[in-house]
Amino acid sequence: MGLWLVGLLVVAFWVATSQATGWRQGLGLATLVLAAAAMWAGWTNSAIGQLAWDGQSWCWESQGYQAGSTGHDVSVAFDFQSLMLLRLDNPAHVGLWLWAEQRAFPERWLDLRRALYSPRRQPNSGSGLA
Repeated sequence: MGLWLVGLLVVAFWVATSQATGWRQGLGLATLVLAAAAMWAGWTNSAIGQLAWDGQSWCWESQGYQAGSTGHDVSVAFDFQSLMLLRLDNPAHVGLWLWAEQRAFPERWLDLRRALYSPRRQPNSGSGLA
């Protein structure tokens, strides 16, 4: 949304300072409208579910994955403190983008942040000391 607003300001400044308004300015405005529509469609169709960490792996549960699927890799793309954009990769390396919001589950927000940023433990190989 912030980037779209910056784009709006740039195009508005460009249109206001242009000597003559032509097809280029119209194309800039049309691009802004298309970007807003794509942003709205992406936001309203975003995945809704529950992300869980068991100490070893991440599990994603949603209406499409009611039984849950485990073994995901999660990475933080953007961190706005109370809102994070996460990339969830399944074992087949298919990505799903998720918005995590503090207001959705505020009592567990700090736990989620700790789990995302803590170093990952390597599974025990059972071989003992070398």
